[in-house]
Amino acid sequence: MKQVFYLRFYRRIRNERLCIIMASVAYSLYCITFYLKKWFRAKKRTIGINSEAALSIVSAACPDPASDGVVRNSPAVAGLDLSVIVPVYNHLDLLPETLPAIVRQNTRYRYEVVMVDDGSTDGARDYIRQFEGDPRVKLVLQENKGIAAARNSGLDEAAGRYVMFVDCDDVVHEDIVEVLLNQAYRTGADIVMGAHNLVKERNGRVTAVRPNVYPQRNLMGYRNGDAIMNYPGFPWCKVYRRELFEQVRYVENCLYEDTIVHWLLFRLCRSFVYVPAVLYEYRWYDGNYSHVQVSGRNIRAIERYWLLRKLIAKSKQLGLPEDDAFYTLLLRHLGSFYYYSIAGLKETFLNSMFALACDLVERYRLRHAVKLPFALRQIEKSLVTKDIELWKLACRYQ
Repeated sequence: MKQVFYLRFYRRIRNERLCIIMASVAYSLYCITFYLKKWFRAKKRTIGINSEAALSIVSAACPDPASDGVVRNSPAVAGLDLSVIVPVYNHLDLLPETLPAIVRQNTRYRYEVVMVDDGSTDGARDYIRQFEGDPRVKLVLQENKGIAAARNSGLDEAAGRYVMFVDCDDVVHEDIVEVLLNQAYRTGADIVMGAHNLVKERNGRVTAVRPNVYPQRNLMGYRNGDAIMNYPGFPWCKVYRRELFEQVRYVENCLYEDTIVHWLLFRLCRSFVYVPAVLYEYRWYDGNYSHVQVSGRNIRAIERYWLLRKLIAKSKQLGLPEDDAFYTLLLRHLGSFYYYSIAGLKETFLNSMFALACDLVERYRLRHAVKLPFALRQIEKSLVTKDIELWKLACRYQ
């Protein structure tokens, strides 16, 4: 939450040091409010359901839909610096703004654009065909399989040294390739990420433009050598060394598919660079994909649990350790991400998902005390003691 305060202050003041001080003060007051609510809340309430029964309930309501994308890596092309992967599904009205900005980058680097049409129904497929004659563009046409499958198809075709993703309804700045690759080659980093604007729209009109420029400080309080976790896990506005995807693909047929960025790519990353310059315009409007995932009333929100199980299994397959950083990340994803996805579901499902979260913590809790940020300590306590009311409160203050 401290980082949220920072971003709110930064949008008005644009002074990093002052915003950090103000965010720290605001967060301290926030924590005091949390303790007051914790002390005066109703007494501890546990749920009368075990993990086996909970698993039966959620399986009946929303069976595990997830499937791993099949890994097929194209050979790298010498001298090709970057592959930009653009999954396209409809948005014909926005493509004339989005796609030319990607194809006409102001850069000295050599790059390709892999456009993957995922079964568009509004004429978008016909629109992207106009790029067929451009030697920098590869077109992939497939039936509708979802955004994860579209990104995976793009990865299958990618031949650049680095990979970047752009959503087809967003807009990149003309120098995003130049800026990010400059840092990638200068530092040798596995991941280079830039800042973005959150562009809020309603009825086709822009209502707000909010810069999301993250501080180069550990505001989120991670203490286990995982500083990269201070930054957002969006797939876009980043370049990734292609080797990170040699054994990794997006989880298909599942909401929250970009969780792999936090769970796998950030943990595989050996070094990263953050560029505090706005390079990407992220559109937020009624009906876009992100709204579907965060509604809190969609029964498919249960898929967040299935996805966590699959990513834990994939972590083991990749040989990633179940250490302090792993446990911290697990608690983070069993906190507000998890809660706000399911908060609007019926009590039976909410209680079942909580029981399954408690079971995950019981399985993966380490024998020694892990240094945790304040909010995650409260979430851990609620899951260990199976106190659902404390969990709800802690998630709202994470």
